[in-house]
Amino acid sequence: MSEFLLDTCSVTRLANGDPIHPKATERLNANYRERESAYASPLSAWEPGMLVSRSRLRLERPVLRWFEGSLGKEKITLAALSVPMLVESSLCREPHPATLPTG
Repeated sequence: MSEFLLDTCSVTRLANGDPIHPKATERLNANYRERESAYASPLSAWEPGMLVSRSRLRLERPVLRWFEGSLGKEKITLAALSVPMLVESSLCREPHPATLPTG
């Protein structure tokens, strides 16, 4: 296995205890067994914050506590992102398995 970056939708679903695609679940479990990291982008904290500020999302806790709690709960590491990494990721064409509909 190798390390990978979860998208905001996946981080949110995991934090809320909602299911993610079975392939993504398999990948997370395999990474945990192999002691590989799964990462979340700092933007995965910003996006829910924007939704909360616009009353489009309600959380039981303040956004920062919710986000930090979700990282710890799922053993997700906060990714250190650079400008080149952000640009390269914006050019990816393949969807991540976690973004696929659950079956």
